[in-house]
Amino acid sequence: MKKILLVMAFCSSVFAQEAFVLKISGRAHLNSGGTWEILKKDMLVAAGDSITTEAGAEVSLRLSDGHSVDIMGDSIFSLRENSEDLKEMDIWLGRIYTKVDKLLPSKKFTVRTPAAVCAVRGTKFTVDVDESKKTDVYVDEGIVGVMDSSGAGEEVFVEKGMMSSVKEGEAASKPLKAKTPPQKVEEKAEKAKKSAAPKSAPVASAQAQASREQGAESGRTAAASGNVAMNGSIGAVSLTRDGETKVYYEFSMYPELTFGKLGIGLELVVHFDENNQILKDEWTKERYPEKIDYIRWGRKHQDPFYFLIGRFRRPVSLGHGFIVNNYSNMARYPNIKKIGLEFDLDRNKWGIEAMTDDVTRADIIGGRFYARPLLETGIPLLRNLKIAASAGTDKDPDSDSETKNDAVTIIGADAELPLLNFKYFNASIYGDIAKMQMSDTYDSFNTSSTTNLVDGGIGKSAGVSGKMFFLNFRGEYRIVEDNFIPGYFDGHYDIDRWTQYSAVSGTNTKAVGMLWGKTKDPVKVGPYIEAWFSFFRIIDFRASYENYNNVRHDDPFYPHLIASASMAQLPFLANYTLEADYDKKGAHTWDDIKKVDENAILALKVGYRVAPNVTMLIVTRRNYDSEGTPTKTTTAETRIRF
Repeated sequence: MKKILLVMAFCSSVFAQEAFVLKISGRAHLNSGGTWEILKKDMLVAAGDSITTEAGAEVSLRLSDGHSVDIMGDSIFSLRENSEDLKEMDIWLGRIYTKVDKLLPSKKFTVRTPAAVCAVRGTKFTVDVDESKKTDVYVDEGIVGVMDSSGAGEEVFVEKGMMSSVKEGEAASKPLKAKTPPQKVEEKAEKAKKSAAPKSAPVASAQAQASREQGAESGRTAAASGNVAMNGSIGAVSLTRDGETKVYYEFSMYPELTFGKLGIGLELVVHFDENNQILKDEWTKERYPEKIDYIRWGRKHQDPFYFLIGRFRRPVSLGHGFIVNNYSNMARYPNIKKIGLEFDLDRNKWGIEAMTDDVTRADIIGGRFYARPLLETGIPLLRNLKIAASAGTDKDPDSDSETKNDAVTIIGADAELPLLNFKYFNASIYGDIAKMQMSDTYDSFNTSSTTNLVDGGIGKSAGVSGKMFFLNFRGEYRIVEDNFIPGYFDGHYDIDRWTQYSAVSGTNTKAVGMLWGKTKDPVKVGPYIEAWFSFFRIIDFRASYENYNNVRHDDPFYPHLIASASMAQLPFLANYTLEADYDKKGAHTWDDIKKVDENAILALKVGYRVAPNVTMLIVTRRNYDSEGTPTKTTTAETRIRF
């Protein structure tokens, strides 16, 4: 019992000293253990870590005991110490706004700059450091003791509404009334940052030394220098060429070039055959456009205007996903490479979301137009009401232009109302309705009254979505006619949209495969549940589950389970990584879930870090080739971070 209490005391002490990113806007970077990476919400910031922010950014840190630090744009910040009795941090350049709860006499909270030391008992204050290392301290509440870092002068005490300035090597000035106290917003102008930081400080330029966005839409972790970031690997991959599937050796590099909000991701991949000969036909002039992985502008859900053209490294959903739900144009990659388009525009009163799977053909197209009609009324809650109209279509599901009028279209409408918006919890309610419409060619399937394809199925859903601490969630109750497919354009869609069974049975589209012989009745009812979270930098997880109460026990489509997980930097397995993606239909029992059969897509990577920035991985994939044939491979891969 004594040992258990000691362990509990130790654990509570460890968790009490956390510092994590509560909120972030713009772009910032974290240096932990000498490695730079993009700073994200909910990341853990440990003692010894440094944060740099780019122009216009703002990072809110939550420290143990309720303290908070807001780091403004163009700043360089270090968390020197974060123990139970001592909180100590450095601001080398830029500005921080700090709120410190009342401290016990045995506890200390100190902010250091190149020119000054600020001792705090419990207050709200701002510290501003310019290029000459001159430090200005403004106090909003309480009292802050300020003195020069060299100890040349005496400590001065700055009270509410007052300020003090400290130049390097000089004593702190006597407190004066703050004529123009700084606002807790970031300046628009970019500072020069020409001065160099001391050896003990982080480097002076965030853009020159920190990692840029990790191919934000590419999903790759990247290390950067200046405006170029690159990741790469050496391994093996299964490719289908001329109808034959073989394993080839692969050397790949994935650089991203960034110019402000513009990002250009490249895919520079070389394949070798069993004779160590390069597949030269992959590097002809006609295939050069394929080497562009994506081109993006801005960041989704952060900038009012965003677009990406290329491969969807992150799945695409429109609205609540009732029509387009986590669609990816990479389901048959690398055998089939598409250049998709994703577009978002938010004008506050109204906005547009749009996508297409491939700009060269534009077979799959989706769009959503939404408006906030009560935005300017000022009515609580209702002013945030959003109403929308959506549509998604596949104009050529079998990819055969000679097949006429085989399009599948879904049109819908939805409404959303945010109800709660607190620091650690927010929630919205919403509802969707949609209807399937199939073209004339599907009439040919109506050969009898018992096996036919009935048009016009309708689906409805009502749900709640939100976030609790670091957990994002979405839950719906669905009422779906038997000839309607919710989330029709999903992550499986490029595989399901057209399947060649045999020369005798020919081909079927997803609509035929799932709706053959079904009418509007029986109406299916059941839940759709989705949850995802990022726990600091240790675990990323996402899962969804869909099921209905009156489907057959042997239904090949429902229940439908999708899960993905990424685990790294575990305290007890620091050198190991695990990445897994699993998509399974017809998952009625635990045995069904474990069975990797024709209804499953699987990717599993287990890695071991053999050297800094070098990880060896065993990769197991179960996917489909360009002809829709299931393939399963196990290969070795070496991941390199440049």
